[in-house]
Amino acid sequence: MADFRIEFPDFPAADMPTIPAGFEDVSWHNNMCPSFASDAFGLEIWIDFANPAKREYEGEYPRFSVSQQRNGVEYSGPSIQADSWDEILAFVESCRKTRIDELSAQIEAESLGQCRQDVFTYLNQMIETLFALEA
Repeated sequence: MADFRIEFPDFPAADMPTIPAGFEDVSWHNNMCPSFASDAFGLEIWIDFANPAKREYEGEYPRFSVSQQRNGVEYSGPSIQADSWDEILAFVESCRKTRIDELSAQIEAESLGQCRQDVFTYLNQMIETLFALEA
């Protein structure tokens, strides 16, 4: 597992906000700043230096950003850039809820499909039993 303190030794640990549960450090020294990813949520959070003068683009971009990712590969989708950590956390929570809703719907659909199959199997067995009784 990566460690932003090793990959970015000049990044003050005290400037790192509390990372949401479910995210792991995927920081890499060739990137602009530390990052944390969650495959479960499909997100990667990027956290730049608190001091804009220390950023690669010296404050041209907000300190925090979130991008969509899957298995470490970024892709197009909802994203956010902000200087407010609370905005980032709200976006992550919104994405988390959406993902839970998607998974719940998928489980419900799969369960319904299985129920239909169980009913079909049961009815076939009942029909076979009735035909056997008539014979």
